[in-house]
Amino acid sequence: MLLGEVVSSFRDGRETRVVCALCELNALARGWLRDGQPDPPPAPRELREGLIARLRKPREERRAAAATRRSEPKHTVGVVRLTGEELVVAERARDREAERAQAAAHAVASSLEIFNGSAYRRTIHGIARTLGGPRVSVIPLGGTRPDVVITIGWDISWYQYRVDAEADPTVRLEGRGDDVMELGARWRSWNARLDEAGAIVLA
Repeated sequence: MLLGEVVSSFRDGRETRVVCALCELNALARGWLRDGQPDPPPAPRELREGLIARLRKPREERRAAAATRRSEPKHTVGVVRLTGEELVVAERARDREAERAQAAAHAVASSLEIFNGSAYRRTIHGIARTLGGPRVSVIPLGGTRPDVVITIGWDISWYQYRVDAEADPTVRLEGRGDDVMELGARWRSWNARLDEAGAIVLA
């Protein structure tokens, strides 16, 4: 401050600031209050909803959403028109899928006939006399000449065989274990059973 300069007192919170006449605008811009000026009124508090109102709100919102859905027009499914080329591609894909399904069904039927005619059938039948009826899955692996994996499991033992009609031998033991849960979920898709004669048949 210069000697004899006119000053004013401002309040910055609880502190008092001495400000020259040239800096008063700067002090006001900073939010300082001129000494003797009353404090501004507090900002109004936002009223909070009561507990009952807050509990009712979700129910009212659900009702409003349901009413909106009821008032919306029902949409109809449009007809997709394919070009000639797209139709040919779709038909070929459908034919390939049908061929694969037919090949898999043929492979399953052939593998069951081969397995039931093998010595492994007598082995499994003998174990079933001791441990009871097993759970059985017959899973084709796919491909042009799909192999079939036959899994036979009890709670304390399991056997897995691979059947290939064009291989030699046609049936071979792929693995065995003590806990059926060791097997992957794919092999535990139980879709067959052992009949009274010990032959595997589809469920």
